Amino acid sequence: MKRYTMSFQKSMHLISYLKNPRHRKVAVLRIINPMILTPKKLLRKGKNVLGYVVREILPNRLKTLFHFLLAFKDRKTLRVRRFLHPRLSLEDFFKELKKREIEYVILRWFDEFPQIQDGEDIDILISNQDLYAIDDLFGFDPRQQAFDIYSVSGVSGTDYKQVPYYPPHLAQKILASRRWIKNLYAVPDPLHHFFSLAYHVVFHKGESSGIPNRNYPEIVKSDHDYMKHLKVLAKSIGIQASFNDYISLFEFLEANAWTPEFDTMRILAREDHWLQNVIPDPTDNVADGEIMVFVVREWAILHCQVETIISKLEESNLDVLALKILDRDEKERATRMIRGGKWDRGPHPVSGGPPCAMIVCYDYHPISPSREVTKIYPYIKNGHVLVKHKIRDYLNAEKLAFFHTNPIHSADDEYEAWLYIQHVLPSYVTKIRRMVEYRQRLYHTEYPVLQRYESNRSRAKIEKINYNGISAVKKTFKPGKERFAQREAFVYENFGKEKGTIPPLLEKGVNYIIIPWYDDVLKGISKKDKQNVLKPYRKAVIDTMRMFFDRGFALIGFYPGNLLMTSAGELKIIDFEFLYEYKNKPDRFSISYDIVGVPKDFDGDRPLGSYAKGHTYNNTWKSIFGPANLDDL
Repeated sequence: MKRYTMSFQKSMHLISYLKNPRHRKVAVLRIINPMILTPKKLLRKGKNVLGYVVREILPNRLKTLFHFLLAFKDRKTLRVRRFLHPRLSLEDFFKELKKREIEYVILRWFDEFPQIQDGEDIDILISNQDLYAIDDLFGFDPRQQAFDIYSVSGVSGTDYKQVPYYPPHLAQKILASRRWIKNLYAVPDPLHHFFSLAYHVVFHKGESSGIPNRNYPEIVKSDHDYMKHLKVLAKSIGIQASFNDYISLFEFLEANAWTPEFDTMRILAREDHWLQNVIPDPTDNVADGEIMVFVVREWAILHCQVETIISKLEESNLDVLALKILDRDEKERATRMIRGGKWDRGPHPVSGGPPCAMIVCYDYHPISPSREVTKIYPYIKNGHVLVKHKIRDYLNAEKLAFFHTNPIHSADDEYEAWLYIQHVLPSYVTKIRRMVEYRQRLYHTEYPVLQRYESNRSRAKIEKINYNGISAVKKTFKPGKERFAQREAFVYENFGKEKGTIPPLLEKGVNYIIIPWYDDVLKGISKKDKQNVLKPYRKAVIDTMRMFFDRGFALIGFYPGNLLMTSAGELKIIDFEFLYEYKNKPDRFSISYDIVGVPKDFDGDRPLGSYAKGHTYNNTWKSIFGPANLDDL
């Protein structure tokens, strides 16, 4: 019978769920999308296996026979490493680039062109619009000259560690500076040649650059003498070489604004200890509140999803401090200074587009991320940042897999969040700091805290404190939730003295209350045991609801979680956040809101996750006390 009842309840829940049009759509797509993605994944794996076999296993003499198999590829698939087509010489290749007016530069080691050392690849920086215009100039035979092709904005497949090879604004400068040598080869001018090489040494080569590092005595042998070459270049353009090791070279680039933004440096430093050692390392601190910044991309604006995003952030107990739709200058700064300037579609079929809005939130209760999360995202300090994934999944759940996108980005931690605000919205910095300081001041507990109680903390935090030598409970509400504190203070102050089940008020403030602490024997016991302990207190619970009704109030959020039981067997009733004063009091207690539920047009607060009618006798207390009878009501 119990199993039948549970199955019936699940069926009713499913029927109720599917009444919502969105839920029906999502349910259908949960079936369709795996059917779409599975063949795609299998084809991709098959293609990768085929490519590996042809490139790595087959003898070179057979590779050309399978050229047609490799040439049949998605036009949108790009790769950094490419090989010169067998029908072209190196000189022919560059003649063709010039003929087609391709905007590119050879980044380094071009002094002896077209002569090149054996095994040396050619690194090329190219404009985004010309990426696909050179596909036919490359083949798949690794015996041919190797090229590494990088685009200005780091289009997927032409990026470096998932960020642009150079910050896009610097890459544009390198391209704009280009000059011709031997009237055939486009290269950076001497100034940008020097800086681009120095950047390459610090942010790409790092530990394998072969230059000294005062913090790491061991030097790895490199294929080039980078320090010597840099000093020769510096001297030729009149730059005083004030650098002599890795750290001083980093500081030189930093002083000349030739470093990537902080979030990009973090990505580049994930596998580079030298770089980790020179970038700032904010201290871990998840005990106190902190700000979070979410960057909304163009897709969300065009599809009118900003309100949905804000709603999901608030559902995650984040306090939204500011929403700023970016103007033209702010968009330009955000595009350039956040996410490494890389705003393409990434692994998703549809691009989220450039940044168009910023949302600044305050998190009162950050949490440490799990070990699994830290492995993937080493710089995330607050696990709540991952709400962006929930938002992305929520928005994509209504769409076929072909149209999935990433509409939201976030700073990894508070340090990055402040940098985002300073870079994009500098006029907001003071305002946001004041808002944060106000919340921290209002939410602070001055009394010694003995214990912090776990709860969803959507409205308040609950702490056991030392209150003038005795144990007490302080409940502190977030700004904007003061009305809940005032209701609680009203009940404890006005009912605590006359009703023994209601604790007295020790102290109140605009957003907090303090009441005595009680040792609760109900805490930690099973639901069934809790019901057995509470059964003898049926009359006390109903009398409490009746007392409030007689005074013109409904409790609305009254359920077993509001009950404490002392070791002496005294029942205590707490949490009156949803106290409601009747505008039109029902004629009798039997039809009060606490017995039959709230009407459809109810305009008061109600607990999150409660039934549509709120907590009533039938849906909350009947399972403990049995059916109500006329004597009760």
